[in-house]
Amino acid sequence: MKMDKDNLKKRRSKIVMGIIYIALIGSFVLLMFDSNSDNNLIATGLFVVYGFIRILRGAIRERAEGNKKRALLYFGMSGSLAIAIIALAVNYVTITS
Repeated sequence: MKMDKDNLKKRRSKIVMGIIYIALIGSFVLLMFDSNSDNNLIATGLFVVYGFIRILRGAIRERAEGNKKRALLYFGMSGSLAIAIIALAVNYVTITS
């Protein structure tokens, strides 16, 4: 019985993350390739957030599997993407105001 609950929880998690990934990539494509070029910065931010989430989840998974060095590499890459997200947000705020 417990195994079924764990499987169901993992399956739900995969489905929810898949929906989030599709929403981020879909929004990226819509905003990047529309006629208004002002949306390109927002689209770039969405793409960076997509990469951040993927790499952060990979780091957590590697840490759980016991690969400490690989997890540290992934955490470092996600940290650099977090800095990029902050830089994009600051850039967007300064451009719009």
